[in-house]
Amino acid sequence: MTKRDNWTWDTWAKPEATPESDALTETAERLLALKASKEAIETQIDQCEGVLAAAFPEELGTFSHQFGSAVVTVKRGEKWEWDQTALEKKFAGVPVPDFVAVKYGIKKTEFLKLPPEEQAALADALNKKMGSPSVSVSPAHKAVTP
Repeated sequence: MTKRDNWTWDTWAKPEATPESDALTETAERLLALKASKEAIETQIDQCEGVLAAAFPEELGTFSHQFGSAVVTVKRGEKWEWDQTALEKKFAGVPVPDFVAVKYGIKKTEFLKLPPEEQAALADALNKKMGSPSVSVSPAHKAVTP
């Protein structure tokens, strides 16, 4: 147990009230309240982003629109997922012990570097899905009139 001034750092013991312990108690309670507020704000942000994302086309690409003094931009990227069974069949022949779990995947950048005939041979194992939308809001710039 380490002593500091008139109180101890024992987790289970309540320190004597001192100006320093009162300040730490206030700081700890303030941090607790701020974290709760942060979680509530993050939930509200997620809800707002969901509403805004739903207002834009569910297509790949970047879309922007001005709403009042805010410009909302929604980006929808592409998510690649590889069919494990299909890739396992294509790359069969290398013995793998039963206790080893193998997850096949091909990096997008490496796949795109392959010759077209190799890409075509692997294409049936590739599932392209729309990724989660990214929503950003920025202030609209007011036009400056001379």
